[in-house]
Amino acid sequence: MKSHYRKTISISVVYLFLCLFITYVSSYSLIRQITEDSNTSMHQQEEVHYVQTHQEIASRDYKVSASNTVTGLRDRRPSTYFLKIESFNTILKSTVVDKFETRPFPAGGYNWYLQMGLRGKAVGLHLVLTGKQRTGDYELVYVLAKLRVLNQRKLNNRERQLEFWYGRYFVGGFSDLISFDDLRDSSKGFLVNDVLMVEVQLQAISTTKRRSAIRTKTSRDPSSRDYKVSASNPVTGLRDRRPSTYSLKIVSFNTILKSTVVDKFETRPFSAGGYNWTLHVYPNGNKKDGGSGYISLYVAIEKSSLVESVHQEVYADLRFYIFNKNERKYFTIQDIDVWRFNALKTMWGFSKVLPLDTFKDPTNGYLYDGDHCEFGVDVIVDTPFEKSELFSVRWSSEKFAWTIQNFSTLVKDNYYPDVFSLGGKKWFLQMDQGCGKAVGLYLVLTGKQRTGDYELVYVLAKLRVLNQRKLSNREKQLEFWYGRYFVGGFSDLISFDDLRDSSKGFLVNDALMVEVELQAISTTKYFPS
Repeated sequence: MKSHYRKTISISVVYLFLCLFITYVSSYSLIRQITEDSNTSMHQQEEVHYVQTHQEIASRDYKVSASNTVTGLRDRRPSTYFLKIESFNTILKSTVVDKFETRPFPAGGYNWYLQMGLRGKAVGLHLVLTGKQRTGDYELVYVLAKLRVLNQRKLNNRERQLEFWYGRYFVGGFSDLISFDDLRDSSKGFLVNDVLMVEVQLQAISTTKRRSAIRTKTSRDPSSRDYKVSASNPVTGLRDRRPSTYSLKIVSFNTILKSTVVDKFETRPFSAGGYNWTLHVYPNGNKKDGGSGYISLYVAIEKSSLVESVHQEVYADLRFYIFNKNERKYFTIQDIDVWRFNALKTMWGFSKVLPLDTFKDPTNGYLYDGDHCEFGVDVIVDTPFEKSELFSVRWSSEKFAWTIQNFSTLVKDNYYPDVFSLGGKKWFLQMDQGCGKAVGLYLVLTGKQRTGDYELVYVLAKLRVLNQRKLSNREKQLEFWYGRYFVGGFSDLISFDDLRDSSKGFLVNDALMVEVELQAISTTKYFPS
């Protein structure tokens, strides 16, 4: 009697704890949902407030594609991240994969990854900002970058300029970077030996520098060869975005323009890319470089920031600005090629930025509020990529067979054989009752065999039930990316009706034979490892 009483109390206590646990979980889920909804509402309110009080962020800032594409040949290939894909057509023919993503990589103080679109009539390439890396939900991250498909025959690369605000959206790029027709045309050199190479070059990212006081310099100028402009291909236009590296505002410009002793302004040194620079403005043009009658703009690197060696070179992209108050935009001039700075060549720029008559005419908007004007420059120092990855697909014909004895007596929901090796990785098969009317068969990747949490493993394989009377096997094609999920297969590989039909030859002497044949598997190598 006492034993029965104690057993009843024990059951009651267990039941009470179970009820309390269910109540806790339910309330926690409800509180979490309410909190998330509240946070979402607050974030939406903050975003609306931000848009209302910062009208200068126009809708054009959210365009993914750049309106003016600049293409050309460069001497040096700067890159933030490089991706090489071998066996590209294997991925392209996939019926379950519509995009390819790289591992995350750091650039400009943020973490990013590349996303390649593989559907439609063209290959798309997008730069994606990962996770919550901004200072509050209100912060917008401005990015200027180049996305390109590299030409492996030393012809023109296919590239486009990306100018994008990350914040409300986190994916910027182009869905039509290069057409499949151009890829398949072997004479164009983008897809060679089934290898495709793409890269991203980050040029500028959300930096704001202090305005500088200006100072004159009357010391002897460098030799005229320092002012020689490169054999360049200038590109000009108007843009909303202000300079991100340095800005110079001049008051009483006409007084300086009429000076007979000062032919230029030189700013204080400013830092960009780990080097010190100065901006040089010639109000009447640099006559030594054929700039008479024009505004001339240059950037000089300070020799003190260079290693004392004539062989050291610094590669930089330059973009010069002149503010136009009428348009509320900046007239911009840049070159499609990179500029080389060294101890013997410390200054580069443009001798003919804007005709002086155009600049001086107040109706044009460059000289405003009497004689105010503003100049600026972006200096983007190019550095070779430090991280890259190599994605390749290896073909295979490896197989693994599994025989299940006494099949009709099995009572468990799932059955597993021993772990086996295929394609250099460890796997096991999982068999279950699938949808209740059929046998399911799955290929499972075991343990932590990937290179970090970001690697995806592409697998092409066949799962089959072997016919023991030499008739047709029952098989299905498996195409799967292992990484986010580790189990790929089918819940209806063969029906129980077909199994029980002895004339069909799948279940003989109460033995069932299944097999997996690996056809292709990917590997990804990361550098540095």
